Amino acid sequence: MDDKKIKRYIFIFLFLVIIIIYFESYILNKDFNKVFFINDKNEMIRRYNSSTPIKMIVSMKYLSFYEIKDPDFIFDIWERINKLPVYNYISPSTEEENYKGIFGKIYFLDGSIKYFEIEKNIKINDMIYGTENNEDLQYIKERIKEELFLPINLANEVVNENNKVIAFNHEKGVYIEDYKNKNKLYKILTTSEKVVSAKIIGKILEDNNIPLFKIKILNNNNKGFLQINVLNNDYFTIYYLNTFLYMMKGNILTFLKNLF
Repeated sequence: MDDKKIKRYIFIFLFLVIIIIYFESYILNKDFNKVFFINDKNEMIRRYNSSTPIKMIVSMKYLSFYEIKDPDFIFDIWERINKLPVYNYISPSTEEENYKGIFGKIYFLDGSIKYFEIEKNIKINDMIYGTENNEDLQYIKERIKEELFLPINLANEVVNENNKVIAFNHEKGVYIEDYKNKNKLYKILTTSEKVVSAKIIGKILEDNNIPLFKIKILNNNNKGFLQINVLNNDYFTIYYLNTFLYMMKGNILTFLKNLF
């Protein structure tokens, strides 16, 4: 075979290769540049509804359930949960008596409900989200506790007909059973101001280390879960299961003196 024929075959081969590469590139680019739409409108709506939380109800040991509807709060919590690493749930259930975590339900736009528990991690249905030292997990726990332990929620425990309220000093105790007196205490709690300065809190606790009065709130099984320590005319502290929650500026002392 002479050189001219060899060169001709090589030229034809290279030409065909170039054509094939061109068409493959064209087809791939054509597909990648397409915008694909979900033709099933109902499926698109279902996906949106099933991932859109609209309400949370939350509680902790012995507390009532409280509803959270603030969309910014709920979306923030749900978005952070979905960013956490997910694991299969394999741990045994915590005994109810010893459980001190947060629990409740998340309601979604499509009517579905997810049950959750938050302690060392977040359990939603049969999945575990996050680990104990995860920053987002700690943020979620603290933000939900802030909402749960709002003064108005704790005041609601005072007027809850299933709870008992006892006030006592160093000499005796008195049941606060009359609704008018419970309502007076409710109003004091909801109109008092939370003290945020650590320096002020420390000074007041140092100067008033022995409460003048204590108010305990017990559930219907006589389990005490909330305690109010009245320090003086102006300040009182609130505890949940012996854990300090916050100090408030308000006059409960005059109310209590009228009871004794």
